[in-house]
Amino acid sequence: MVYLIGSDSIHGFGIWKSDGTLTGTQFIFDVPFDNQLYEIQKFVASNQGIFFTMRDWNLGNELWYTDGTGMGTYVVEDIFPGPNHSLPSELTVSGNTLFFSAYHPQYGHELWSFDMMHVGITDLETQSAQMLIFPNPATDRVTIQSNSANIRSVNLYAINGRKVFSESYPPSSNVSVNLNQLENGIYIVEVHTEDKDLTARIVVSN
Repeated sequence: MVYLIGSDSIHGFGIWKSDGTLTGTQFIFDVPFDNQLYEIQKFVASNQGIFFTMRDWNLGNELWYTDGTGMGTYVVEDIFPGPNHSLPSELTVSGNTLFFSAYHPQYGHELWSFDMMHVGITDLETQSAQMLIFPNPATDRVTIQSNSANIRSVNLYAINGRKVFSESYPPSSNVSVNLNQLENGIYIVEVHTEDKDLTARIVVSN
C-alpha cells in the first residue's frame, strides 16, 4: 500500500492511499490548508500505520498519525500548545518506538519518543457488542457501559502513552469517569472487566 498527497474535484487536497489500481485508490483525510503541498511532510511508515507532520489551523505544525482511514487519522499530541509549531522532524521508527525532534517552549528543540503500541486502536470493534462509551467526543464526563462482564477498573492514557487517570470501582456494568482534569485531545481508554480487557479511543473537547 502506498500513501500519497493529492487532490481531485470532489475531495480537494488531502491524504490518499493506493494499492496501484484505480479501484484500490482511496481518499483518507482532508488537509486544512487547500493546495499547499508543504503542509504535509515527513511521512514515515511503521507496523501500526503512518506518521507524518502537518500544519492545522488550531494546532500548528505537529505530529500526526493515520491507520489508513479517516476516523483513524488524528494528531498524536499538540507538543507546542495552540496554533504554535513544534515542527517535528527526523522521524525514525525503531521497534515499537517512534523517535523525533520537536520544539517545546520550555525545553527548546529536544529528542522525543513515542510508544506506538497505543495507536491503531479501532473504536468499531469495542463499540459493538462488548462496550459502549458515550458521549464521544466528551466534555467533562464520559460513561462506560459493559454489555457483558462487570467493570472493575478504568485507565486513561494520553496518546503518547502517559497514564493520566486510573480508578477502581465496585463491580458494575456502568461507570462514569470525570474528565475535568484532562486537556483537550485524544485518549486511550483501557477497561478491565471481570473476564476481559477492552480498549477504545475517546476525544476530549472541553
